[in-house]
Amino acid sequence: MKKQRKGSRPLADRKVLICFTKEEYDELQALLKISKFNSMSGMVRHIIEGKGVVATHYESTFDNQLEEIEKIHKDLHILRVEMDQSSKSFYFQQPPEAMLTNAQIAAFIYEQVGHTIEPLYALITEISKKWLPA
Repeated sequence: MKKQRKGSRPLADRKVLICFTKEEYDELQALLKISKFNSMSGMVRHIIEGKGVVATHYESTFDNQLEEIEKIHKDLHILRVEMDQSSKSFYFQQPPEAMLTNAQIAAFIYEQVGHTIEPLYALITEISKKWLPA
């Protein structure tokens, strides 16, 4: 009885020697590095069977922008919590002076949201210039 792998394909026990030019081999090596395959033979077998090879690519040029966006997200979350706390105090019976103070706090927080969003617009513009056609 033939050995069989976990999948439906039987264990390969026949060898074929294939020669490539240096350019072809370098191209296959580059494809192997960015694919899910662990071995060159597995990848070549996959190609011969007519199945596509999925290559993954990580775009590291946006790391700085993504860190900035994450920082802006955290800042906006903090401002939202402060705004929620400020707006809840309006529901309680308070003297007019306290309500005026709460309104001033809410106005200040609203202003801070505007200052926090301005760098976000700059980041989005920078990203869109790189990826969107002119």
